[in-house]
This record gives sequence, C-alpha cells and structure tokens, in this order.
Amino acid sequence: MDLVSTNIFIIRISLYVGIFFLLSSTILFTMIFLNRLRIIRKHKKEEEFTNKWRPILLENLYKVPDSLEPVPAKYNIAFLILWNNLQDVLRGKEKEHLNQLARSLKMDQVAFKMMNSRKMVNQILGILVLGNLKESSSFDKLKEIAEKSNLTLSMTALHSMAKINLEKTINPLLSFIKERGEWPSYKIVMILDEIGSSIFSQPLADLIKRTKSKEQPVLIKLMKFADSEIAKTLAEDLLDSAFDPEVISASLGLLEYFGDSRNIKIIERHLNSDLSFIRMKAVKALSALGSLEILPILEKSLTDSDWWVRYRTAQSIISLPMVTREDILKIRDRQNDKFAIDILNYVLF
Repeated sequence: MDLVSTNIFIIRISLYVGIFFLLSSTILFTMIFLNRLRIIRKHKKEEEFTNKWRPILLENLYKVPDSLEPVPAKYNIAFLILWNNLQDVLRGKEKEHLNQLARSLKMDQVAFKMMNSRKMVNQILGILVLGNLKESSSFDKLKEIAEKSNLTLSMTALHSMAKINLEKTINPLLSFIKERGEWPSYKIVMILDEIGSSIFSQPLADLIKRTKSKEQPVLIKLMKFADSEIAKTLAEDLLDSAFDPEVISASLGLLEYFGDSRNIKIIERHLNSDLSFIRMKAVKALSALGSLEILPILEKSLTDSDWWVRYRTAQSIISLPMVTREDILKIRDRQNDKFAIDILNYVLF
C-alpha cells in the first residue's frame, strides 16, 4: 500500500511540474509574440512618420518655412535619421536650409541630449547630427568624447569636429593618430578628406619629422592623401636623413606616387641598399616615373642578387612607354649576366 501511495505521489508531482512548464512556455511564447507585434507596430508608425516628413523636408530645401508642426518626442530618432541621411547627400545652401529647419524644431537640443545618452547608438546619432549642424558649442564636448571613448565614438566625434572647425581639429586628430595605433586607416583618411589636404598636409609633415622613426612609417603612408609638393619634399628630406629601413621604404612609396625626374638620383642611391625590399621599392619608384631616363639605371638592377628585384626590374622595363619588344631583345642580347638574360626571357616569353 505504501508503494502504491508513493507512486501516486510521484505521478502527481510530475503532472504538476509538466503543467507548470507548459504554462510557463505558453506565457513566454505569448510575451515574445506580443513584443514582436509591438516592434512591428512601432516600425510601421516610424515608417509612416518618415513617409510624411520626407516630402516636407524636400519641399523646404530651398527655403526655411515660417512654421512647422513640432516633432513628437517619440519620433525624434526617426526624424534625425531621415534628416541626417539627407545631409549626407546634399551640398551648399540646401544643407544650411536643413540646418535652420532642424534648429527651428529644436533638434539641436535633442542632439545634445542624445550625445550624453548612455546608449551608444543614440550617442553616435547625436554626435553625427551636431557635426552636420556645425554646432560650435559642442566642440569641446566632442573633443572630450574623442579622447576618452572607444574607437567608434572617438572616430565619429573627430569626424564631427572636422565638420565644425577644420583648423581646430587637425592638431587633436594628428595627436590621436600618433597615440592610438588601433584606428583603421580608412577611417582616418575619411576625416583627413573632410579637413582637406590644404589644411592637414603641412601639420602632418611636421608631426612626422618630430616623431620617432619606429612610429613614422604609418604616418608617412597617410601623406599619400596630402598635397603632392609637401609630400614629395618630406620624402626627399627623409631619404636624405633616415636610417630606419621601414622609413626609407615608406618614403620611396611616396615618391612612387608623387616623384618626378628630379628625384631619379635620390631614388637611385637606394638601389645599392643591403636590403632587397628596399631595392625593390626603389625599382618601383623609378618605374612610376615613366621616363626613358631610368632605362640605363634599371638595366643595372637586372643583375641583382634577389630574384624578386630582378623580376620587378624586368617588368618595369617592359612597361616603359616607347620601349618595344625589339628594344627589350636588344637589351637582353647585350647582357653578360646569366640571371639578367634569364629574367628578361621570363617576362618576354
């Protein structure tokens, strides 16, 4: 009898537990379903709001209306996303008209609050909006965010700073570039493009000269987006004074972009480097000049001890303008070095 009672008790407990889990699952499923419906409804409302305000903004690109209905607080984010997207594709007076319209709706105040939000997504949107508004009173706060925040917020803040005040942004930007090596190059280039080569080129060149040699190569590569004369002068100065192979390589890379026939001698010196990658970089820099003056110089590198240098040299020779196949065969036939002949045959056949 005791055994039967025990079994009944266990069955009842199992039944109650099963009912509990069934009810719990049903409640959880219902909550997920209702939450999904809420999100869909919210997105639909925001889409309706966007569809209503897009034509209003487009109609007022060329003039600021005397009055507009206020934007409900719950749609502030939807409005600012729409407004920000339009800012990204517009130029000139239309952008300024959009700014005036946003200020008339007190969106500058909303952006300030969002910049100080605890939600990173809201912070980013607020920072972007203040940059497009060219809100000068936000500059110091943006600089603080750039100095203390994570990568995404820092880069966003600097981009907005550049839109607000180009001259005041260049020194903080260069300082951050030097100190925060984890910043991706393409993001930095976007900000430099916003600032303009006429403003950042000389300060960046001066920073490179003051920087330790081991930190220079990364900065030198950014000079490819700088003013050509300033970049070329910097490369010439560094090639005259540098001993670090990476600095020399990066400087030759600049002359590959910006060099001219006046740089032949300074590049030629590095064809005698002990390091094969420097010699190859020098060959590439000479080749980029595209001048027949370099042909006799390149011929000497056909006998280089490194196969890749010889290969790059042969490729450079056959790519020179006005050099025909017959000319290359003549060059091959006058070689006394077996390796030079072999590499020319390799690229020819």
